[in-house]
Amino acid sequence: MNKIKLYSLHAILWLLLFLLNYFFFGKPGFNIDFTFNLKIWLIYLVLFYVNYSLLIPYFLFIKRYILYVLLLLVLVSGLFFIKSEIDKNLFTEMGNKERTHFMPPRSFDGSLSQMKPAQMPPPFFGKMPSVRRVIPGISQLLMIVLASISIRFIQKWQDDEKMKSEIEKEKITTELSFLKQQINPHFLFNAINNIYSLSLSDRPSTSEAILKLSSILRYMLYETDKKFVALRNEIQVIEDYIELQKLRITEKVHLTYRVKGNSETYSIVPLLLIPLIENAFKHGIDNINNSIIDIFIEIENDMLNIRIKNSLVPKPEKDSTESGIGIKNIRRRLELFYPQAHSFKTDIIDDCFLVHLSLNLEQ
Repeated sequence: MNKIKLYSLHAILWLLLFLLNYFFFGKPGFNIDFTFNLKIWLIYLVLFYVNYSLLIPYFLFIKRYILYVLLLLVLVSGLFFIKSEIDKNLFTEMGNKERTHFMPPRSFDGSLSQMKPAQMPPPFFGKMPSVRRVIPGISQLLMIVLASISIRFIQKWQDDEKMKSEIEKEKITTELSFLKQQINPHFLFNAINNIYSLSLSDRPSTSEAILKLSSILRYMLYETDKKFVALRNEIQVIEDYIELQKLRITEKVHLTYRVKGNSETYSIVPLLLIPLIENAFKHGIDNINNSIIDIFIEIENDMLNIRIKNSLVPKPEKDSTESGIGIKNIRRRLELFYPQAHSFKTDIIDDCFLVHLSLNLEQ
């Protein structure tokens, strides 16, 4: 929901609340001053926006229902007490004015009769039974609570619909972009050339390399149309990708790859991890000078941690720009698919590019 619509919705809501309060709970016979009204509506504002901005998103939306109800009861009770004190002070003041200006009835002879203190009219506040004071006060506060819940859920529903639309759009865009950029003709050209070289030397690894390339392409084309895929499949594709990359690197590249933990029971958004691996090989391979690529994947306590370290080999300016766009796209996908359930950090230390991704697999 954009800001203009949101502000308009709030303005309409407060207008409706004011009209409802006036027609159903208002007291037209009372001469209530501006200060009193200001205090009462400040109480309504506090109740509305504390519930709207704090209690609903941080307790109700994350299913902490009991804690939400308890905190809401405390808030309503406290504000009702404050409102009652304000009402009491106002009515007491009005009652005192009424007593001050009270004119005793005249006697038959026309003189003013004498009245004992006990016969004087009671203060104005005393005219209202406690039940008649409590029910309207609680009803007004509950009306504010229901209004804040309603508008917050309307906003959440619209935001969720917008998020779903963005996720579907991002999924399609990412898949097309990955097929075009990650598994691009350059990669296929290198992979096929390496496999061809193996076939000329009649090495037994030729058929294995062909199978790995076929497995990667099959996964990209047929397995990534789902919202989530098995984590073990994503890791298997990473391993196949690394094995193919080994065909084109020399002993100058010090490559280490480790996986710790069990990935059998978890799922993940497809094509989320491979761009990180591809980026490490794209910018970390130097077959002339020594370079390193270190990849560590750990699954523990429902958390996926990936730490990647690769040398920063000088590349043309165009390549470095594409790398920046790739990292930006990864951040965007994490924000869409894993909001508040991930940590993604990059850094450059000692001419090495560092990536650390933590992902809650049980979000």
